[in-house]
Amino acid sequence: MSGDTHAAVGATSALLVTQPTTLLEAAISIGFGMLGGLLIDIDTKQSKGAKLGRIIMIPFFCYVVVGLYLFVRWNKNYLFLVTSQLETKTLIAILMIGALYLYGYHTPHRKFTHSIEFIGMTGILYYMAGFQFTLPLLVGKISHVLIDLLNKTSVRLSCIFQFDFCIGLVSSDGICNRILKVLAIIISVIILFLYFIQW
Repeated sequence: MSGDTHAAVGATSALLVTQPTTLLEAAISIGFGMLGGLLIDIDTKQSKGAKLGRIIMIPFFCYVVVGLYLFVRWNKNYLFLVTSQLETKTLIAILMIGALYLYGYHTPHRKFTHSIEFIGMTGILYYMAGFQFTLPLLVGKISHVLIDLLNKTSVRLSCIFQFDFCIGLVSSDGICNRILKVLAIIISVIILFLYFIQW
């Protein structure tokens, strides 16, 4: 499926699961649902998810490298600025999230980043890092994998057991892709309208 479809389905899924009570919560759910729906495709170099991942990861890794360089070069505790504000487990979780995405960037498409292990590990690490919007992000990721299962190309559901699966109903760039995107947008608008009436 296209990036637009994954973003739309991720946003709709996040709205359905999180059931926001304010407009701000709805916007956050939509944003992180879309982000989760796109970041799974970090393993496809030209995808929207990979481009977005590079935008997020490059400043992160530059910060870590510069901090380590300053620490080693001038023996200044530049990293103290970070560690004094964050717990050690939070810092480790953030570094591990970065490492998982970096590894996923270099794996074949629909393998590691689409697996239960990747989604589970990143979910646990988001939680350990104290990330408040873990649920819509994970829902977006899960929705991505679920609609990819409809394709004729298999998805690696488990890296440990080397389990690949697909339902094989549709091609990833066909009419079903457009129908899913339009349906997701319509459902999101209806959900937002219903929430707006309640607010």
